[in-house]
Amino acid sequence: MSTGAHDARSSGQGAVTDSKKIDDGGPAWNPIATADKDADRMLLGIVRNDVLEEVHIGGYRYAINDDEVSCWWSDQADDEIVPTHWTPMIPFPALQSKGEA
Repeated sequence: MSTGAHDARSSGQGAVTDSKKIDDGGPAWNPIATADKDADRMLLGIVRNDVLEEVHIGGYRYAINDDEVSCWWSDQADDEIVPTHWTPMIPFPALQSKGEA
C-alpha cells in the first residue's frame, strides 16, 4: 500500500537523495544497495524524481523454491516491490500501564 504521492518540497521538506536526511529532522534514507537483506523489517522507500512517493514496511524475501525469485517484499501490498531507499524501523515508545503514572 502506498502512502500516495508526497512532494517533499511542497511540505517544506527537502528532496530525498542518496544517504541524506529529509530536511527538518526526518529519517536518514539510504540507497537500497546498502540495506541488510537479513534484517527482519524496515521502511522501504520508492523515490522518483527526488520525491519520496511511496513508503512500505517490508524486507527481503529469499527464494525457497526453484520457481521463486528473491525480492524486496511489501507487507502492506503483500507483493514484490522495487524500492530505491531504506531506513530502519522507528521504535514505538513504551506505553505506560494504567497503574503507572
